[in-house]
Amino acid sequence: MSIRPARIEDTEEILAMIYELALYEKAPEEAKATTAQIHETFFGESQKSSVKLLKLMAQSQVLQSGSSIIQLGRVSTASI
Repeated sequence: MSIRPARIEDTEEILAMIYELALYEKAPEEAKATTAQIHETFFGESQKSSVKLLKLMAQSQVLQSGSSIIQLGRVSTASI
């Protein structure tokens, strides 16, 4: 298992996970995020939130070809 900060090239995967969550919640019409919004919110100069991706692995193979989950959190001035 490895956790890393999301990178701008993860944008499409982040959007897909947001949509998958909306489907799970039976509200796909609520998944309205755009690429531009993801870039501004997570990677822009006035970053409002951060994303960390978790890659699950089983010994020498990746489960489901690299399943990832998303953790959304507000950026704060406190360091962890």
